[in-house]
Amino acid sequence: MRTTKTLVISVVVAFGLMVTTQVANAAPKQTVTFSVTGDCKDEQEMIEGESTNNCKIVVQISPTTPARSAILEQLNDDDGWDQVSKANSKSGKIAFLIDATDADDAWLDGDFTFRVTVKKSGTNKVARSDEYIFTFINAESLVEDGEGTGEGSVKQGSKSTGNTKLDGILDNIDNKNTKYDDNCTKKFAATDCNFMFTTSGPDWTKLTPTKWQTMCEQLLNQTTANCKLMYGRSAPPPRSGGSGGSGGSGGSGGSGGSIAQQETMIKNACTVAGIPDCAPVVKAFTSPTPPTYAEMMTLLKDKMDAFFRAMSSSGSGGFCSSGGSNNQPK
Repeated sequence: MRTTKTLVISVVVAFGLMVTTQVANAAPKQTVTFSVTGDCKDEQEMIEGESTNNCKIVVQISPTTPARSAILEQLNDDDGWDQVSKANSKSGKIAFLIDATDADDAWLDGDFTFRVTVKKSGTNKVARSDEYIFTFINAESLVEDGEGTGEGSVKQGSKSTGNTKLDGILDNIDNKNTKYDDNCTKKFAATDCNFMFTTSGPDWTKLTPTKWQTMCEQLLNQTTANCKLMYGRSAPPPRSGGSGGSGGSGGSGGSGGSIAQQETMIKNACTVAGIPDCAPVVKAFTSPTPPTYAEMMTLLKDKMDAFFRAMSSSGSGGFCSSGGSNNQPK
C-alpha cells in the first residue's frame, strides 16, 4: 500500500513539472504600434532648405521579447511593393529612416508611398502599418511653383467659383495647418486624404469627382451643390483633349468640343433635369465669363444636382470658359 501511494505522488509531481515547462516556453502575445517622427510627422511636406532629413517610421513592440523582424516597402509604378530595407527589433523598437535624398545626395521631389510589415513570429501574427505618403519638394520645384510656405500656391491663383466663401475654403485646403484634414484618415483612405490635401490644393488628376464629392461634404461640411461647384476649380486636371485656349472661348476643361457641341450637351442636360427654358442656361455656360454660384442658383434652382449629373453622364469635361481653368463641376 505504501508503494502505491509513492507512485501516485510521483506521477502528480512529474505532471506538474511538465505543465510548468510548457507554460514557460509559450511566447507572450505582443502588441505592435506604428508612428511617424521627424519633420514629416503628420505627413507634412519635406522641403529642401527648410526640413531636416529626419523622417522615420517607428515600430514599437510590447513586450520587447521575442525580437521581431520587419521590412520597409515602397510602392512602385506598377502598384506593387519593393523591399527597401529590413531590420530586427532591439529593445522592442525598430526605426526606418525615409531618406530625403537620392543616391547622388540630391533632395527628392514628388510623392513617395511607404509601409512597414512586421513578420510573423511564433504565435504573433504579421502586423502591417498604414500606407504613408511623404511629399518631398526640392529647391528647383520651389522656384518653379513659387511655393514653400505651405499656405498657398500659384496653381491656386486662377480659381474662382464666383462665391467668396467657397473660394476661401479652397484657399484653406492647401494650408498645411488646415482644420479640414484633422479627421480625414478616420473616414477615408490615407492615399485619398493626401490627394485631397496638398500644398497646391486637391490633386484633381487623382481625386475623382465621386471621391471629391463625398470627402467635400463630410470634411468641408458643404452641400452637394457647393461641392460640385468647387470641383476642378484649382489647377484643373490635364486631359487628352487639351485644356482650352488661354485667351478666348475655346474648349474648356479638356472637353475638346465646339461651342455647338457644348450647346447640345447643355440642352440635353436641361431636358434630363427637367428645365423647360434652357436658352438662359446655354447662354450663361457658353459665355466667356462663367456664371457665379448665385447666377447658377437662379438659373437651375433645385435642378442643379440633376443638371450636373446629366452633364457628367454626357461625357462633358466642363463648360466653355476663358482660360480653360474655370472648370465647372461634373
